Amino acid sequence: MVAINSKEFWDYRYKGEIENQYSRQDSQRWSSIITQIGGKDKVLEFGSGLGEFIEYCATKRPFCSYAGIDISDIAVNYCKKRMPNFEWHEGEDLQGEKKNTYDVIVVQHVLEHMTKEKQDAFFKEAYELLPKGGKLVIVMPINDAEWIEHLRIWQLNDIAEMMRKKRDKWFIFMNWRSETTYKREDGHNDNNFEEAIIFMTKR
Repeated sequence: MVAINSKEFWDYRYKGEIENQYSRQDSQRWSSIITQIGGKDKVLEFGSGLGEFIEYCATKRPFCSYAGIDISDIAVNYCKKRMPNFEWHEGEDLQGEKKNTYDVIVVQHVLEHMTKEKQDAFFKEAYELLPKGGKLVIVMPINDAEWIEHLRIWQLNDIAEMMRKKRDKWFIFMNWRSETTYKREDGHNDNNFEEAIIFMTKR
């Protein structure tokens, strides 16, 4: 039996998405995140999946450099073939990344898959990686349906409380929105839900 949120779990998930030509597109969220990225920033997406967000960013900020980290080597290898000009790494955390390598780290719908211990470790690693003034962008679902890979259902107050404990090291602004649409290659829409977008700047 494959463990939930394991490498094997996500390999199986992404293998199916590739075969079914599933595509994540969310111009409303992404257009909000792109405002945090400067014209020549070094950008890392943690949990980069099939690379749709980085591909989008490259069309809007073509002079930035991009890297993606994902637990699934199937997803990583897929991205390497489609976008060989960017860096793609397999991994479950930010360990091994060099300090001050990136200006912006983006994490979309990843933290809800992690235990509190792994979340705490991630925030510590991200803080150490970024320079002063570096940006961390977090996206999380709110009051979502039950998914086997989500360890809990987050409410807006839960996320606000988590962020409150981090204000000593970060300047934090949190936004909320109620429409997220993924568009598949077949033209159909999928997965509407609420989400929080958290913009964090290292003090």
